[in-house]
Amino acid sequence: MLVSEHGLLFNVSSDTERAHAHPELDGVMHVFDAYWHGIRSATACLPGHKIAISHKKLPSGDALHHLFAYIDHHRIRHICFQAMSENGLKLAELTKREFGDAVDLYVVTHVSSAQFENHFEMHMLKAMVDGQEAGLFRRLGAVKPRFHGVVPEFWPKTIINMAPRIDGPLPVLREVDAVLLPVENNWRKNLYTNALAGLHCDAVKTIYVVNWPSALENLQELKKIKWIGFMRPGQIMARAASCGAILHSSLIECQPMTMLEGLAVGTPCLSGRLGVHPEIDAHPLSRLCEVEYVDDVGALQTALGDVLSLWRHDASALREMIADHVALRKRLCVASYLEFLS
Repeated sequence: MLVSEHGLLFNVSSDTERAHAHPELDGVMHVFDAYWHGIRSATACLPGHKIAISHKKLPSGDALHHLFAYIDHHRIRHICFQAMSENGLKLAELTKREFGDAVDLYVVTHVSSAQFENHFEMHMLKAMVDGQEAGLFRRLGAVKPRFHGVVPEFWPKTIINMAPRIDGPLPVLREVDAVLLPVENNWRKNLYTNALAGLHCDAVKTIYVVNWPSALENLQELKKIKWIGFMRPGQIMARAASCGAILHSSLIECQPMTMLEGLAVGTPCLSGRLGVHPEIDAHPLSRLCEVEYVDDVGALQTALGDVLSLWRHDASALREMIADHVALRKRLCVASYLEFLS
């Protein structure tokens, strides 16, 4: 759901139904852009109040009045902006003007320095830093590991994302020999490397893609590939639950929500090394599913074969590994936000 004519959405079901609960974080308000889908998906997993805004239009006066009354009624003292736009910055300034030091404002960026070809990202980072220096923002954080090496004013630790909350198993049958490749056809998402790894893996019978690897038929037979088209997050999770693995070895990534949505439904995801946190890096699932070089078709093919072999020979061990990884992510996510907002 996109924003209403008033420019705000309050706690809509898609932003709250998969959220975790935590007594110390349930009172935090998260503000995010309704049109930035990956960031919205990551925020939807977090405890707290959820406010969707739009970089395309400012909230109306009535919407602002309602928002400020909501903040006051619920005694909200911490507001975390998940990424920042010009309209988000204006909303932060208006909120600070209304509440002063009674409410602390924070920003979490979801950007990588590799995305700086889009100059908007650098412009907004400068606005965040200027806002922190002016007392508008109490702290700036990032989900990209070691981002303070890019912008020193950012909090030196990493904000950890968690998987969506799922109550019970999804009612689907798993095709262990099928894999999901839900990435765009561009260089950053590395569609062709992922597709080739699946095509070369003897254990794979079907590769479901949302974007066709155009012209790859010049090099490879593509009978394994089935196009399923665009899917919304809930649809991606349902499809992932029916597959043996997700292929998502992309060239630039922070903490891919595709991976976390897959893990939430018990499906492992192949990726490059993310370096998110020492405990995550050392986890058996990370060692099983991460490859050192994201464009190494052979390494990705081998890792994929190992995952699918585990499904066939010791599925319970793989399920336990995934559940433990999801629990670890949740613990580290909560700890990172508690420290960041302290």
